[in-house]
Amino acid sequence: VSIAARPGHCFIQPYRAAAPVGRCYALPAMAHAGGSRLSPPAPSPLDGVAKFMLAHLGHGGSWDTVPPEARARVSRYYLPVYAWIQDQLKQHRDAGERGPLVVGISAPQGCGKSTLCEELHAAFEEQGLKAVGVSIDDFYLTHTELQRVSGEHPGNRLLEKRGNALTHDLELGTATLRALSSAAGSDARTRVPRYDKSAHAGRGDRFPEDQWAAVEGPVDLVLFEGWMLGFQATDEEAAAAIDPDLVPINRALRRYKDAWDMYVHSWIVIQVADAGYAAAWRLEAEQKQRRSGKPAMTDA
Repeated sequence: VSIAARPGHCFIQPYRAAAPVGRCYALPAMAHAGGSRLSPPAPSPLDGVAKFMLAHLGHGGSWDTVPPEARARVSRYYLPVYAWIQDQLKQHRDAGERGPLVVGISAPQGCGKSTLCEELHAAFEEQGLKAVGVSIDDFYLTHTELQRVSGEHPGNRLLEKRGNALTHDLELGTATLRALSSAAGSDARTRVPRYDKSAHAGRGDRFPEDQWAAVEGPVDLVLFEGWMLGFQATDEEAAAAIDPDLVPINRALRRYKDAWDMYVHSWIVIQVADAGYAAAWRLEAEQKQRRSGKPAMTDA
């Protein structure tokens, strides 16, 4: 991938030989001119973070024993994003902002954003910061509410299952983000919802509240990720021209900006080379779920 950034925004694109436009972090272990192998990293303040991430991914030992793909993932992808967020945190603090830095991470389904967030979360916690991971997936409506939405839009194939705008509990998401952003004092306690995607044969349902994650005290960083996070509504006629089933989804999308986007200070946008990959990755994830013995959606 190539990574370009501008104030408050970081863009991650499929890797190209040419340098990306804008502010870019060039981290260790870039390919040699021939592109055939990765060199050991030059000394860097982020060496410790790189070693931690590799170990967290299950790759301990010396640099030479780490698989090349793991080295590339950490040095070309995870570390640049880590460094960018680190810079955003500094700016957030220098500006005298109260509360945590909220980073919105928008990326196609199945492209590894959850794994990225897990590594970032672990790395920042290792550095002594209090980080929290939040996904828009955890704000899906309950199974009963999803059935109601589907029943209110008969024949709309885009609302038969969870996923699109109109299938989230915006109020729950807003309340959670507000609570995390305003938590102060060691006695502060925030409940973060969790969603069981395996429930009801893969159609999903929200976990009972006593199984939600409990966040104690104030936090420094919120990693808020989702495949459609930051999407904006388009002209209604344009949406209808593409697909009439998009119209109610497009209308619902207008509410997301004031409900969720307003809490985000900095944005990370991940782009894939081919949008068709998202469908293949989603299918792969569901098949993996079934192989593990858990209920999942069908290939259809």
